[in-house]
Amino acid sequence: MPSRGLELAQTNAKAVTVRLVIDGQVVSGTQQPPAPAAAIPCGGKYNAEIYWFAYKALVGPLSVGQHTAEYTYFLSQPITLGFDANGDGVNESLGAGAPLPTERYTIVVK
Repeated sequence: MPSRGLELAQTNAKAVTVRLVIDGQVVSGTQQPPAPAAAIPCGGKYNAEIYWFAYKALVGPLSVGQHTAEYTYFLSQPITLGFDANGDGVNESLGAGAPLPTERYTIVVK
């Protein structure tokens, strides 16, 4: 999850928990310290002020074939990202309580 500046990323990280699931099984993960977006291969291009915090999960070997991985963020309090992600002139904020949309990915093992 991105945030503008290290201090804001550290504050936001305290308000977030993540549910990680692979092939329908909940997987334990560990929140990683915030790092500059340029240091994390997250696929986006962000300026030098943007920091990400992520979760890392180590899983055993996956069998050959397709696997589904998904994660959902849960917020214990409202947070602001500190930047305008959608171009409407307002810094993005996220409310507490309900989970954010679940992201799903397919992992292919050959």
